[in-house]
Amino acid sequence: MSDLTGFNKNHPERRPGEVYITNTNTLHFIGWKTKRQGEVAYSNNGKIVTPEGMDKSILCKDSKGNKITVGDSWFPVFAKITDVLMNSTLCPGIDVLSGLLPDEEYKKVKASLMG
Repeated sequence: MSDLTGFNKNHPERRPGEVYITNTNTLHFIGWKTKRQGEVAYSNNGKIVTPEGMDKSILCKDSKGNKITVGDSWFPVFAKITDVLMNSTLCPGIDVLSGLLPDEEYKKVKASLMG
């Protein structure tokens, strides 16, 4: 998974109530139910990600060992904040959002969830 800080906290395609998850070329391994595919993948410093700059040597297989075809086009993936909080394998709880949201939005979400 790519770095969850910096530019992608404020990804131009991120909608209210969502967090940026990663850039990928397949949704096959993204488990969040509310995942949404975006259009333009950006690096953490705000540059557009091109297929030429991505590692294509990673072999993807499904749970039965079958090769999965992955596209050359990379795109961002977003998910609802509540989905990430409830199903996070990164670090369960509100603190996982500190690295995913802009600071002011994180403070508002934290305050609303903490009562």
